[in-house]
Parts: sequence; structure tokens; C-alpha cells
Amino acid sequence: LVRKVGGHAAAYHQGCLVVDHFQPASDARSGNTLRYELFGSMYAQALREVGVDARMGEIPGEYCPGEYSVHAQLPASAGGGRIKLVGTAQRVVTGGWWFSTGIVVSDSAPLDPATVGAAQDANPELLMEDLEDAIVEVYAQNGFR
Repeated sequence: LVRKVGGHAAAYHQGCLVVDHFQPASDARSGNTLRYELFGSMYAQALREVGVDARMGEIPGEYCPGEYSVHAQLPASAGGGRIKLVGTAQRVVTGGWWFSTGIVVSDSAPLDPATVGAAQDANPELLMEDLEDAIVEVYAQNGFR
């Protein structure tokens, strides 16, 4: 599967969780930066709630860099360092916006470890369902349904 929203092409596999958020807006063009900041913060929070030391900010050499990228600090037992976990993109159309998020949860093997990794690299016990539940909770905390 390849993301079609915007930004660089992003290929996904079965170990990825994709969340697409569509929102009507009379002035969808304004707020791009605020959306990146809001959603980046929300996904970092959801990952922290499931035991991943997630933070927001660009890391050197990451794929599709951005100041609102979500990355994880790996434990020393996993080699330390930081890996990008969440990629976001958005598309604005008349009357609304579409914010798409791809989170690599498992199976980082086919990925370039210098640019992206999987949340399970930071927390091997993490289950996809637990992250899904955490995201739904964070959405609710931020007034989304």
C-alpha cells in the first residue's frame, strides 16, 4: 500500500497502522502547521501510553524529515539511538482536510534502520490492538470522535 495524501511516497506493510482523519472546514487552508503539531503530539502521547518512549521532533537522516515527526528513544538493550515511528501527511481540499498517519508497529526488517523503525523495536511487548486503543483514547481526550 502506498500513501496518496502528500509528501514523499510511503510504503506500508501488515505491521503498519494507518489512521486517516477527514474533517470538514470552511477554511481548510489555514492550520496546516497546527494540525501537524496537534497530531504529532497525540500520536507521541498514545505511544508513550503503551510503553514506547516517543517524542516529537526531527532526527538526522530520517525519511521524509519534519519537526513534528514522532520518534522513539530505543532502550540500550536494543542498541540505543532514535528511530522514526510515525509519518504524517495532509491534503487540503475545498471544504475540508485529510490528515493521514502511518505508524510502523512491527516488522522493521524491510526498512532502512537509519531512517525508520518499528514501535516494537522500542517495546517488544507492544500489540497493535493496544496501540489502536491508546489512539482512540487520545482522540477522545482531544475532542475527536
